[in-house]
Amino acid sequence: MKEKSTCLRVGNTSKLLAPGKKTRVAIAANVTKFARLTIGTSDVLLPVEPEGTVTLGDHPCFGWALSAAWLDPFGADERNAYCRAPDAKCKKGYTAAGPPGPVQDPLCADDRDDHSERRCVRNTTLHLADPGLALREFGAETDTPVEAGKSVEVGPSLMPAHCGLPELATGDDRVLVAAPAGARLDVLQDSGHIAVVAR
Repeated sequence: MKEKSTCLRVGNTSKLLAPGKKTRVAIAANVTKFARLTIGTSDVLLPVEPEGTVTLGDHPCFGWALSAAWLDPFGADERNAYCRAPDAKCKKGYTAAGPPGPVQDPLCADDRDDHSERRCVRNTTLHLADPGLALREFGAETDTPVEAGKSVEVGPSLMPAHCGLPELATGDDRVLVAAPAGARLDVLQDSGHIAVVAR
C-alpha cells in the first residue's frame, strides 16, 4: 500500500509533507483557551503549554496519534492521581489510566514486580454553559444532549491515540477534546464553533 503525503495547514498557509518526513510548526501557547487543530477530518481542542511540544504522528490502527507530556495520564501528579489497591476499583471521580503505561509507574512503585496498571486519574469536568451542546464519550454510539448549565465528568484522554477523546457537538461543529487530568473546563459556543476555556 502506497503511503500518502500529509497536508499540513497552519492558519492560511498549507504545505505538503511527504511520507516519513518530519517538520516543526509554531502553535500559540495558551493553557487557558484551548487551541483548535484540524487533523484530517477531525478538529481537536487542546491546551498548549509554553515551550511545550505537541507530537502528531501516524498510527497504524487509528490513522493518527497525538501526544503531549501534560496530557499523559501517567504524568499526572498526586493531586490528580493515586494508586489503587491491586483488586480495587477507582473511587468516584477517577478513572483507570489504562494502557499504554510505563514499565514502572513512579506513583505506584513498590516491591512487587507485577507491572499492573493501578493508577487512577481524576476525571475532567466539562461545564456546558450554552444550550444545544451534546457529548459523545468514547465507546458510545450516539450523542447525549446535555442541559445548559450542567457539568459532566469524562475520563482522562487516552493518549497517544485519538480514539479515547470525548467528542462535543453542536449544529455543524464537532470537536474532540484533549485535556489534562483533573481539568475543569467551560464549554462555550463562539460564532457557531465550540470553544473550551479552563476555569
